Amino acid sequence: MIYIGLGITQISYEFNPFMMCFLSSSSELVGYLCCYINDRFSRKKVLITFLASASIMCLTVVLIPLGNDQESLSFNTVLVILFASIGKAMASAAFNSAYMFTSQLYPTSVRNTLMSVISCSSRIGSLISPQINMLRTLFWAPLPYLIFSGASLIACVFTFFLPDPSTNLI
Repeated sequence: MIYIGLGITQISYEFNPFMMCFLSSSSELVGYLCCYINDRFSRKKVLITFLASASIMCLTVVLIPLGNDQESLSFNTVLVILFASIGKAMASAAFNSAYMFTSQLYPTSVRNTLMSVISCSSRIGSLISPQINMLRTLFWAPLPYLIFSGASLIACVFTFFLPDPSTNLI
């Protein structure tokens, strides 16, 4: 849900949407490049770090006040775009790390079936995330980032209680 919903294309209507798409794609590339540290550290610790970083960045976006200055790109809008891009990069890294982590978590005999179940159930979050983004216009502009921050924090806490597959040499 966080990976799909944290698209930064609707942060500001005063910013070029093509540039927003470029920044979103660039932040995903940075997030995928960050996954190379999965080979150096425990995948569980890396996943928790990425999820916690995405949560902190989304919460930082909520705390930045947006003005009504329509003439120029304000400093607060630039800060929101920056923190949302970093949050998108961390969510992309967490998305990629979660697939590697869960593939090592399950035994070989049931790995394909359980990965398919997880992939199908994760699509529920991708169905909900556009509706969460619509809350921006209905209620409060930073509300989607607050929800995504909470969801990332909950995922971080639940990941903490999972076993670390790199320490189990079965």
